[in-house]
Amino acid sequence: MSVRYGFKLEAYLYSFRNYFPQKVQTGREFAKLLVSEHAKGNLKSIPYGTQEVSAAEVTVSNDELSILFHLYDPLIPDPDYVDKNNGQIRTAQRRKGEEPARSAHMIMDVSPKHEADRAYPVGLENAEYLSRTLVSRYLNDSLDKLTSSQELWVSKTGKEDQKSSRRN
Repeated sequence: MSVRYGFKLEAYLYSFRNYFPQKVQTGREFAKLLVSEHAKGNLKSIPYGTQEVSAAEVTVSNDELSILFHLYDPLIPDPDYVDKNNGQIRTAQRRKGEEPARSAHMIMDVSPKHEADRAYPVGLENAEYLSRTLVSRYLNDSLDKLTSSQELWVSKTGKEDQKSSRRN
């Protein structure tokens, strides 16, 4: 098994340009929202070009929010294997309907001691092709979709169509 390492980060919860800091969710509220929406099936995978990111597992335990992210991308090269006896290399073949994937865990401390400045410590496992920026973008987009007054439908090509959630 190869050595794994991660990143030590901070997650900030704030409103648009921090105009309304009193209306910002606490870390615990954010965690409860993500867990409940994931259980309802509302935390969808989001395409970014050829890549697609999803939250496969979302749990909270003892003030720790844990999320397992999955990345699907057909442009990730297939793995190669070498026979150590003769040095021959072979490429693993994809099956129909399969795409290469990568996974990474994120753990966020949502305890009340971090509520004053809404800066929560985060540990993110390093995973090839699944960048910190992509994880941050997925969380921002998901939170925006969950709390927005707009309903968003994402097509297979990654283009978004917005429709007002208010029906006339």
